[in-house]
Amino acid sequence: MKAARPIQVDSDCEGPLCLNDNAFEVCARHIPGGARFFTQVSRYDDYLADIVRLEGYEAGSTLKLIVPFLKAFGLSDAEMLTFSRKSVDMVPGAEEMFSHLLSLDVPAFVISTSYEQFAHAVAERLCLPLDHVYCTSLNLGVVSLPDSEVGEIRDLARQIAGLPPIELPESSIEALSSATRESIAVMEEVFWRRLPAMKAQSLIDSVQLVGGEGKARAVRDSLKMTGNSLENVIYIGDSITDVKAFELVKNGGGLAVSFNGNRYALDVAEIACAADDAVALSMVIDLFARCGKERALELADSWPDEKPSQLSLLNSLGVATTVVQRLESPTTHGIHLGRVTGDPKAKIRMRSAEMRVLLRGRHIGTLG
Repeated sequence: MKAARPIQVDSDCEGPLCLNDNAFEVCARHIPGGARFFTQVSRYDDYLADIVRLEGYEAGSTLKLIVPFLKAFGLSDAEMLTFSRKSVDMVPGAEEMFSHLLSLDVPAFVISTSYEQFAHAVAERLCLPLDHVYCTSLNLGVVSLPDSEVGEIRDLARQIAGLPPIELPESSIEALSSATRESIAVMEEVFWRRLPAMKAQSLIDSVQLVGGEGKARAVRDSLKMTGNSLENVIYIGDSITDVKAFELVKNGGGLAVSFNGNRYALDVAEIACAADDAVALSMVIDLFARCGKERALELADSWPDEKPSQLSLLNSLGVATTVVQRLESPTTHGIHLGRVTGDPKAKIRMRSAEMRVLLRGRHIGTLG
């Protein structure tokens, strides 16, 4: 069966399709104190992108900033590829969702800030052609660091990991605590003065990032491949790097869907799915493909809390049997669906945050 109209699905990788945060995991494995180090750099990234809104700065630049540290602690391109392939942890139902898209003859694209080694490993699991994958390039071998820089960069990593936690308010820069201001001042010294004076800066510059604006550009490029218009796109994301793509698709008449998204994603998405299984996304995609955006929004508005009522609703809407069967599985539970409102305390928002932490762990689930 084919979709009733020519739609396409553009999806982030980490969150909607897999449970990993590959860059976090690589740092935790290869850098002493790497989990704390990555969290600090990630929150500094959020600070620049969302609070300062630094002109020309792209959300997701954490993946540029950490590269000299990965290099200094001895990570190679070969090790990165091996680790990425071995560590892929798919969201339950994600592979079935892509099989359902194939049955509908719906083109799908992965648009990810993830390093290419990891994004390509996920694409292989999904049987997705690599020309349908947009991701961040990483070549650790492109620059050799002198021994003097290696030692200094390792010391900087330990310094960053030992800083007071960067805690970001949802309001303004004036609400930052004194401890957070102290940590940010050190970050600015490291990333805007110390590293630019080193050869390591050329390693940062070599990374071709697919971040906030880059994801919006990737959506436009994917439309050139399919000949579709924005109103035919579902974009699925979960974090700050998806905001620009959400805005582009939503303003063009397409559908912006958050899957276990954080507050950045929920501020701009139209539908929020909070679920332990990608069947929640399959339902929305199925209706969007057959009946259009308004019917998908109606599903979010009318979604019941109890599974028997959910099954009854899907059957009445004529949702594909394979999707209904997936929802019937005893391993699938806790699916919540709703239209995103302006109220930050709305139930679907709280459930989305809770599911994000439940599935991906507190370290990854609380990252921007």
